[in-house]
Amino acid sequence: MVRAFIKVNIILILMLCSGTLLVYPLFQNLDKVNAKYEGFDKQVEPVKTDNFNLSDLEIIEIPSYEYISVELPLYSQDYYYGKYINAKVATNEINTIPILFPGDRVEIIGDGYLTFGRSLGYIDPGDGFYYASGVCWTTSTLGMLMDEANKKFVREYGLPLFTFDKYDRFAHNTQYKTYTGSNNQWGYAVTKLPDGKVFDYKFTVNPELSEYKELKNIRLKIEMEGREDHASAYKGQVIKARLFIDFD
Repeated sequence: MVRAFIKVNIILILMLCSGTLLVYPLFQNLDKVNAKYEGFDKQVEPVKTDNFNLSDLEIIEIPSYEYISVELPLYSQDYYYGKYINAKVATNEINTIPILFPGDRVEIIGDGYLTFGRSLGYIDPGDGFYYASGVCWTTSTLGMLMDEANKKFVREYGLPLFTFDKYDRFAHNTQYKTYTGSNNQWGYAVTKLPDGKVFDYKFTVNPELSEYKELKNIRLKIEMEGREDHASAYKGQVIKARLFIDFD
């Protein structure tokens, strides 16, 4: 059975580390993870559609129940030109992540959901900041969303929604007031270095969910957005993320 996913606007936010592309890892010995990124950009053969029949499609409804939402409003001390621009573009990219099911594994850079493409609107802020700086604001919001969803889901069902391997997430190298609520203000960083190294943000929808009758058909959708109308944020700028869930 072929699955057809209905595209929706999802709101999520990823910004490159404000001020610098260097990241301070949550774990040491990062050279051990380099091999994990080999071949992530290899070409994929197009799907053949010979004898395609629309009736073969299984339409997956978009989850409609808003399970949890988070936001990271901007503080004035963390502002620089281009930070919000890049973060908002990153949310548009992250919103292309499809509906997720138990066992699904996502690498937002490795799977092509975060590309840093200039044609999408990423800019070089200048003034000592690197190209696409600000994307870490988005990934920090995404990480906060998953951490808070896990806390809630553990309370309700006894197991987390999302699981992470040892080198799946990396902390920013500096604490920022804007990241309050996300990894003790360290947030979560992503970057592609000039030498080819990639520090990605990865996660897995807990495969153990499928072992429980009431959870096995769960489907998830992440929505992110950048807004400039927040009442208390500097310049009104905020990155928001929401998680939608359906159980059948």
